[in-house]
Amino acid sequence: MDKRKPEIIKIYLAGSLPKGKEEEETFVNWKHRYKSVLQTTSTHIDFLDPEDDRPSEGDAKGVFGKDCFQIKNCDLVLVNAEHPLGPGTSMECLIAKYFAKPVLLILPIDSPHRKSRLLFEEEVVEDWKHPFLVSSADYIFESVEECAHQNFEELCSKEAKTLSIIDEALAYFEKIKKI
Repeated sequence: MDKRKPEIIKIYLAGSLPKGKEEEETFVNWKHRYKSVLQTTSTHIDFLDPEDDRPSEGDAKGVFGKDCFQIKNCDLVLVNAEHPLGPGTSMECLIAKYFAKPVLLILPIDSPHRKSRLLFEEEVVEDWKHPFLVSSADYIFESVEECAHQNFEELCSKEAKTLSIIDEALAYFEKIKKI
């Protein structure tokens, strides 16, 4: 069943944010580049940014609630996995699944969450991608430039993964381990 096709696509931007004054001084705000690149291919985009109108960092429930509100009200969640991600971004991916929102993952080859020819014990995994990110992603792109050429209206109209990914992963594990 196809979902509605919005006229203006609301994209929630998820990814690393600086923690404290020291990190802010060296932080290169990736969101500026993402917004610029995405707006070159579509003028029908509105960005929901976790940093906009954010409650005090001392108000954990307010910060969490605000991010949940924005994810609930977006059309797509775009995750920048070019750099190491923290627990907040991982949780945002699961919150997106709770609300059945498509997750678009920017995951370049040989980045922190994707490795070529990674050796685990005696096995070489040719193109290892972090299992938690891949399991919650609906679409994976190597760059924001590649993502920008997608038809966002079409991506919004398709069914997104939901929290059923957890039950499906459990069933799969039990099957392969014959539990």
